[in-house]
Amino acid sequence: MKSSLFVYAFALSALFITQKVYSQVPAENAILSIGLTEHLQFNVLGIHATDKYHWVITDAQNNVVSDDSKEPLSTFLFPHSGTYQLAITDIHSAHSEGCQHEHQNYNYQITVAPVQSAFDVSNIAFSSNLTAANLASGVIASIPLQVTLENGTNAVVNLNSFKAVIQGVDCQIAVQNLENSIVSTSGTYVLKFQLQGSAKPHNYIMIDFIDENGKATTYYHTTEL
Repeated sequence: MKSSLFVYAFALSALFITQKVYSQVPAENAILSIGLTEHLQFNVLGIHATDKYHWVITDAQNNVVSDDSKEPLSTFLFPHSGTYQLAITDIHSAHSEGCQHEHQNYNYQITVAPVQSAFDVSNIAFSSNLTAANLASGVIASIPLQVTLENGTNAVVNLNSFKAVIQGVDCQIAVQNLENSIVSTSGTYVLKFQLQGSAKPHNYIMIDFIDENGKATTYYHTTEL
């Protein structure tokens, strides 16, 4: 049983990662959206941690905010919300066996939202056990959401804008966000989602919780339905 669970979870993870990789192929002047305290991710930018390159970030007035002479791109945080330009130039692999994108240049327009949110999947709770029978009548999933709003702005968050999607073999489960509040202060809020639909007994599922910027946090349910 444990081996079948591992194989199934691995297959789901591989499918999820593959979908993400194909959706994150960089394009000239691509547009990205991230949260206030979020680092730029190499896989989203189409580069690798071992690649060599030059980079510079400028603001809407074309002022240099930071570049590779000041800090690594992996540790850079935007100072405040707004629209920025990221230019990555002269990209080349540090290893001969690496991906071949020698001397390519990438340009991104990055919108930094005045809000950052994070789902705490380690503390998810369900109104009843996730079984095929219970899902047919409906199960409520409660998950904490940490919200950080930029000081000095009028930023608000509509909790109904957060979504969840269930992936699994032989399941058709609809998810409804039950929260309708608009919050204007940083803090931890508990979101409730109703899960209802059909699922084949003894299968496994995972739930993608999606924030306002389209970033997914995955919960793997390790008990069979």
